[in-house]
Amino acid sequence: MELLANLLQPAKFSIVDALPDKIHIDDLEFSGGFSPWPLSSDILLDATDGTWLGIANIVDIGNSTGLEAEVRTLDPNCVYYKDLSVQCDAEFYGVDSSASHILEIVWKKTSTIEFLPAMLTEVVWYSANDHIGVKPRLAGVGIRHLPDVLQEFGLKLPKF
Repeated sequence: MELLANLLQPAKFSIVDALPDKIHIDDLEFSGGFSPWPLSSDILLDATDGTWLGIANIVDIGNSTGLEAEVRTLDPNCVYYKDLSVQCDAEFYGVDSSASHILEIVWKKTSTIEFLPAMLTEVVWYSANDHIGVKPRLAGVGIRHLPDVLQEFGLKLPKF
């Protein structure tokens, strides 16, 4: 059991038996692999009941070139890019606001959100080269070994 998310508008989250090597969206092919940026995924959860709401990725500003523009191509209802130097979220994430940004992928919204450092290694990013061939274009994300992650962190999934 694994989580697969198409992050293009409209975003779609689904549970699959196994993550594919490639996904196809609108006649385009996106390959799964490591993030094109050095990202470490942590967990966003509902503090009241342990529901897993999404992932948060702390991005060093020195490695964020192009990421904010990429995020603008994704569904703004579930993908958020936060410049911590102009927002008050740095304390929430426990990072230096002058040196970090945050990329969030949220599959369920709530007002009782909590950040849980996890450094997940199970995250797969789906991207493709753009027409110029310079930057990858993000299109999706997957999380492998879902039952193990849920058990390790005491989480439960919302209904998709």
